[in-house]
Amino acid sequence: SVSGPGAKNASCDGGEPVTITGKNFGPDQKNLGSVTYGPSGIEYTAVDCVRHSHTEITCKTAPGLGDNLNWLVAVDGQVSDLSLITTNYEAPSISKVFVETGKTAGGTLHRINGTNLGVKVTGSYIEVLFDGVPITLDGGLTTKAIQGTDSEYLASRQQNGKDFIEFTLPPMIVLNQAKTVQVHVGHVNYNVDQRSNVESFT
Repeated sequence: SVSGPGAKNASCDGGEPVTITGKNFGPDQKNLGSVTYGPSGIEYTAVDCVRHSHTEITCKTAPGLGDNLNWLVAVDGQVSDLSLITTNYEAPSISKVFVETGKTAGGTLHRINGTNLGVKVTGSYIEVLFDGVPITLDGGLTTKAIQGTDSEYLASRQQNGKDFIEFTLPPMIVLNQAKTVQVHVGHVNYNVDQRSNVESFT
């Protein structure tokens, strides 16, 4: 089993404790190789792992994203079966959508404040969805703010600890401008699909 604060709705920043309970974890700490987890069990490497007994290991989570994450333990070069128990990182959440500057009819800079947007996870990306469809973020062709690339400036963390993503409002030519807004987070290297709560936007 996998239990503790890092096992369910873990922070995307990582650093939360987890306890892995099983068997045949070796006679000593030096026998413990690695503890990894993710969609296929290898995407993230848990840190600060301590073997307490042949049935219990404690670790801390790495920064990450996603749900239905399976765990693997390597002892003396032998890797366990993929865990039947899965864990997850908390889904992104929108707390506020507001205008930063500019006009309201198009080309307006807006900001979404929220939590667990994955801004500390290298390779993660964030999309802003209007009525379920990704929009451009910079008024050009960029639809994803990818951490570790030139587009990461579009999504970051404020001094108050809140995550944000900025986008340039696309022109709305229809009279009814009411839209739903949602944030989608994923990763460029593996399949992650987490979506935030839905907010209205006019």
